[in-house]
Amino acid sequence: MDFDGTLAHPDFYQLVRAQQVAESTPDYWREYREGTRSHFDVLKRYFQAAEGGESALVRLLDEIALPENLSGLVARPRDHSWAVVVVSAGCQWYIDRLLSVGRSANYRSSTTLAPSSRAGS
Repeated sequence: MDFDGTLAHPDFYQLVRAQQVAESTPDYWREYREGTRSHFDVLKRYFQAAEGGESALVRLLDEIALPENLSGLVARPRDHSWAVVVVSAGCQWYIDRLLSVGRSANYRSSTTLAPSSRAGS
């Protein structure tokens, strides 16, 4: 399952950029689209530019919605012996926190978090 922007709305990085990064920060996404920065470099730079530290980032998690029926969505393939894998080119840090706040107890207990196949690109 894709996480950012598919299961989780809005995308965590959009929230960070909109609420915790100064307007004077360069447009790293533009640089990514132009091919001058990697995806991971862009994310790293936005996190470095974020103001307020970890506690401010944690507060953003309250603004992210997960599907109310997430446990059911996960149970269906598991009932047929399929593994559920979360795929994100982002950051496991906030995914772990979102899945551990009680919104999706059945989901987090045995779900594999896997890096994107483009990791390091």
